[in-house]
Amino acid sequence: MSQKHHDTDPKKPAKTHSNSTAQFPEDVELLADVLGAMMRQVTAEWVNTDISTAQIKVLLALHFAGARSVSQLALALSIGAPTASHLVERVVQAGLAVRIESTSDRRVTHVHLTERGHDMARRMSGLNQKHLIAQWMSQLSDRQRAALKSSLRTLVAAAQAAPIDGIESINSPNNKQSHPLNN
Repeated sequence: MSQKHHDTDPKKPAKTHSNSTAQFPEDVELLADVLGAMMRQVTAEWVNTDISTAQIKVLLALHFAGARSVSQLALALSIGAPTASHLVERVVQAGLAVRIESTSDRRVTHVHLTERGHDMARRMSGLNQKHLIAQWMSQLSDRQRAALKSSLRTLVAAAQAAPIDGIESINSPNNKQSHPLNN
């Protein structure tokens, strides 16, 4: 009886020939349940906010890509400059951002998030869910947390290596020059 050698390196994603959910139905369902619970929290943040979805997009763009001019925001969000200017004005009036004149060109004004703006962006993007995750993880034994950590590291590596269909990340190292928010 011969034994087949299996690659069990936890740092290497398992090689599969299909990315069908039928291959790992229970695993996919369990992870979807966890992500769904997190999304319910984020959705509650979105529903209970007093700013528009378009304004939230401005917040998220500035939070993840840093200060930008109104024209850069317009390009990044695929909207006209007047619309971007109006959205920025509403975000500034709400105390979530400030306009700062460029030191190199007085004709250019950059929009910067305030600490309150960054806080709202973190809530709207789900980045403040660490406390919820910590609460869930506190219910696991040390052994379960170690196993989960190992598995999550492997899953994160696979997720970071996978392309996102139809979307290029504004922070992608390969996209620093081509995306308006990275200029």
